[in-house]
Amino acid sequence: ADLYGEYQAILALPNDDSYDFTIEQDLPRTFPQSKFLDRKKGSVRQLLKAFVAYSRIGYVQGMNFFAAASVFFFVGRLPYLSFWLFVTLFDNLKHIYLLPIDGTFRREEKMFADDTERVVRAFLALYRNKHGTKFMSSNTILVLKNMVQWKIIGTLMFAFCNNLPATRTIVLHFADTLHDREKFRHRAASTALAFLLCCFLEKEVDEEVVLVVQNGSLTEEGLRSILETAENVSSLL
Repeated sequence: ADLYGEYQAILALPNDDSYDFTIEQDLPRTFPQSKFLDRKKGSVRQLLKAFVAYSRIGYVQGMNFFAAASVFFFVGRLPYLSFWLFVTLFDNLKHIYLLPIDGTFRREEKMFADDTERVVRAFLALYRNKHGTKFMSSNTILVLKNMVQWKIIGTLMFAFCNNLPATRTIVLHFADTLHDREKFRHRAASTALAFLLCCFLEKEVDEEVVLVVQNGSLTEEGLRSILETAENVSSLL
């Protein structure tokens, strides 16, 4: 009841249209083949505009995936449930998004979050253990880190889902950690490491290979394999 009341109060706040153009640009790029979102685009838009009114962070690219997944997860229920799921998901990951927002990039010359660095470091150690001292260029490692930060951890892999129902599987994967930020981030890091192992460990990795995977989509079987692997590699982080 408290969450419902607070959500209604948020809807009554003055409208902030400063992010409308960016939101409208991103909506068609969010699961573009989804017939569900064709019908529910207005619900996703309302959720994002409510968040803009609620939070000083405003809107940043990537939120559109969280919003669509949250609307889908609670389809048929009152919108306040989707809103607070979105808020909780983003709150657990805002340390990544705040890097450019609060100037950490410039102030500390820190391009990547600690979680990203830790995941890629663990993957490289396992990769070199399997392939020997095979050289991986600094550009390849940079592209790898960028993918981990913004497409794997930064969107919880939602951006890799070709079909919207797969996002429900991912939300359920994180559900028991939603209100424990440390556990949530550890699971996100474990899932990112599992993604790298499933997609790259057996390959000869270069920049082109990383970009091909980055622009691809996960099958249902691929997603299931990654989530199962995440449980097994958790102790490595």
